[in-house]
Parts: sequence; C-alpha cells; structure tokens
Amino acid sequence: MLNIVPVWKPLPQIYDLGRGGCHHRFQSSTEFVDLVGRTVGQNEAVLDLAAGTGDVSRELQKRGYQNISLADRSEGMLRIAKRKLGENVSTYVTSMRNMNLGKSYDAIIVRQAINYLMDYEGLVDGFRAMHVHLNEGGRLVFNAPNFNEGSEYKERSLEYEHGDYYVKVRELNLNEGRMIIHTQHCVLTKKDGSEIKKVYDLNRFGVFTKDEFGHALREAGFESVQFLGKGLRDCVQGSKTLYCVAKK
Repeated sequence: MLNIVPVWKPLPQIYDLGRGGCHHRFQSSTEFVDLVGRTVGQNEAVLDLAAGTGDVSRELQKRGYQNISLADRSEGMLRIAKRKLGENVSTYVTSMRNMNLGKSYDAIIVRQAINYLMDYEGLVDGFRAMHVHLNEGGRLVFNAPNFNEGSEYKERSLEYEHGDYYVKVRELNLNEGRMIIHTQHCVLTKKDGSEIKKVYDLNRFGVFTKDEFGHALREAGFESVQFLGKGLRDCVQGSKTLYCVAKK
C-alpha cells in the first residue's frame, strides 16, 4: 500500500513516522533535555511550548518530571501527545506569539521551533508572551540555528530505521535572505514490505544571530541570558547551533 501525504497538510497520526521521523537527528540528541535537566527542577511547573507530539515531555517524564503542560498550534498533535504522556496532562492549543493561557510556569521550554516566529518583530512578540507566562525567576530554555553571515544550509540525505520502518530522507534548503525555505521528501518502507509511506514537507522559518536573540530577549524583559553551543559548551563565533537559558 502506498500513502502520499501532501506538502500542505502533514497528518498528525503519522507525524512520528513521517515529519517526526525525518527530524531523527534532532530527536536522537539528548543535549536539549540535558540542558533542561541542568536548569529546571523536577518538581517545578514546566510548559513544553510548540510541543508537537510530546517527545521532549516524554523524555522529561522518564527523568522524573511530572508537572508538565503542553502547548501547540495543532490540536491533532496534542491528542497524540496525550496518548504518550497520559490523559491527565494539560494541553493548550495556541501559537507562540499569541499565547494567553491565564497561568504561569517556572520554566518554558521550546525545542527547535523558535525560528517559526519568522522575523525580529515576531521574535520579540513571542518572547514577550513567554515572559508573561513565567513566574518571577522563571526560565525560558530553547535551541535554534545560530545564523552567521555566509552560513549555508546544504542538501542532506539520511537513511535509518524508525520503529517498524526503514526511512530515507532528502532535505533541501533555499536561502532567501534571513528566511529559509526547507523541503523534505521522506520515504518510509515497512520492514515486512507491506506498506510504503511518502511524506512531503515544505516550511519556512527565519534565522537569527546570537546577538539578535539576545537583543530580542532583553527587549521582551528578560534579565539574564546565557548562550551555549554544541555539546553544551560555550557558544563561540561560528557555532552552527545555540542553546539559550533566559531568566525572568
């Protein structure tokens, strides 16, 4: 059986195999969850923002975190997250920029999604919304690409196993100034040969420098900002990725 998922409507029920599976290199790294573990206590109230199907929260649950809420724009994604995490987990359908949950948290975590705020104005608006939803002394933890002049986002091909499937992925990126148009073609073949799924994904996101992230965070009201690079070491000139802990 051949299933084709159109570019404009990735289906939540195959996200973990399709677009989620295609982001295997992000999901397989523990660095983001490790940073949350360093920064946030297990008994503190955590909001997993842009949570998708809840993979980060599931990893935190395994490490003893229980007071976790999830927010995402996709109701379908959150339904799947509740199946993983338990029906008692609180979920909210909202965007990062227009959040209005009526409650606050000790920490807000955002893995690999901040760039969907698109531009500097959106970045400030999103950070302000997050700042409002943090308790005094609360922390915002996120990771993102670190834009450097001359940065290239090259074509990439990956092959690996994911659950009952063999996965082949081809990624292409088109730079348009500070905007990246990202396409993925993912073919998932069931190991017993009974099914093939094809997932086509097209999305756009903005890219920012470390200094731009820092300026936007301070404009939004955060008091202290720390950046780290790959391996959770110092973020140096030329680092391709960054991790951030900002404190209210």
